[in-house]
Amino acid sequence: VGYALAIVSCIAQGSAFELGRRVAQKKQGVAQVLYANSVVAIGLQIVLLLGTGEYTHLAPATLTGEVLVHFALNSVSCLAMNYVIFLNCLVNSPLAHAVTGNIKAALTTLFGVMLFAAPLTAYGWVGVFANFGGAAWFTALKMAPKTRLPTGTTAADRV
Repeated sequence: VGYALAIVSCIAQGSAFELGRRVAQKKQGVAQVLYANSVVAIGLQIVLLLGTGEYTHLAPATLTGEVLVHFALNSVSCLAMNYVIFLNCLVNSPLAHAVTGNIKAALTTLFGVMLFAAPLTAYGWVGVFANFGGAAWFTALKMAPKTRLPTGTTAADRV
């Protein structure tokens, strides 16, 4: 289940980054880009909540002051993170951002294993090697000598 959710996450992130890039190319403001990404994310979250049955755990939640403070802090940090990701995707490609995130996830997993002496299962090792393998493949494609592209293709078709 974890790998299926990771694949869904990668597809959703890539789609959100590409949507943000396209909206930004149309010279839309930051607010419009973040709004478009939020609308896409809410739809996907609703589908996942209903599809997995996770929505049943939402009903008994109690809204204490502590919960509301945590919710507000989380909302502000997510807003700041989305804004920084938007700025990053203006400078770098969305794919480069996603690959960097995969490398960070793999390194974080390895550091966690080393620092906390936590065992890593075979599935965990497959995930770490898949992240590093994808990053190496992306780097090899980006560093390959630029050759003349066939008629009707763009540089984006190479990646």
